[in-house]
Amino acid sequence: MGSFFYGTTSILVAEARAVRDGLQFVVQVGFRNINIEGDNQIIIQAIEGKIITPWQMQHIIEDILHWRSHSIQFTTKHVFREANMAADWFAKFRHLVTDSVITDTCFSPTLSKILDEDIVRRILIRRGV
Repeated sequence: MGSFFYGTTSILVAEARAVRDGLQFVVQVGFRNINIEGDNQIIIQAIEGKIITPWQMQHIIEDILHWRSHSIQFTTKHVFREANMAADWFAKFRHLVTDSVITDTCFSPTLSKILDEDIVRRILIRRGV
């Protein structure tokens, strides 16, 4: 698990950088077949080549796609924010600290509960459609 301090930037760029940096981290620790789930549909569609990538994040998406030339396989899937609660928790956590954090232990009871529920594939009902 990790979070990085990106300073002041747009949400779109910050989330694209988070995908790129997370992908780079899991590749460095040895993963070669990766599932990327994200609640930002623009980023997911840009990676999938379904939209013209916004210029602000074009080089970031190119970095992500470059991993495929290194025998890294990954799939992408758009999920609603309710299904991405751990990432949402980390995004809120980022506002409390300005250092980058990478850990293999869960340091928050709230995050631990979110991860436990994710492991057992808790079903979430989407509110207000």
